[in-house]
Amino acid sequence: MPTALKYWLLQIPSAACFAVVLWWAHRSQWIEWPWAAVLMIGWIVKDALLYPLTRDAYGQTDARHGPQVGQVARVRKPLQPKGTVAMSGTLWQARLAAADQIAEPGESVRIVESKGLLLIAERCDPTAGRERS
Repeated sequence: MPTALKYWLLQIPSAACFAVVLWWAHRSQWIEWPWAAVLMIGWIVKDALLYPLTRDAYGQTDARHGPQVGQVARVRKPLQPKGTVAMSGTLWQARLAAADQIAEPGESVRIVESKGLLLIAERCDPTAGRERS
């Protein structure tokens, strides 16, 4: 989903609540319709002005922000089958794809899948793609 569409869809509930408050204020004779319309337009303009400041936060589902399949990591805590790996200076929870294997600290593993914050890895050739941690 495009970032701009995601942003505007998430603004609908707050705009709807603000519109209800303005409607109630008009029914209670606290505010006239022209002022309610100006306030509603101001609310929408505020959302438009804030979009450039928040755009990056709405688009962080991009794969560049986390580990990618094929990257090599270094085992920190033994994967038997779950443990910890270091990749690009960051520690990640990981488990081996093959439950009957164990990867000892210092060994290299290759990322084969990512399930949220849990990485699924397989043992690889110790000389391939050494990652500094």
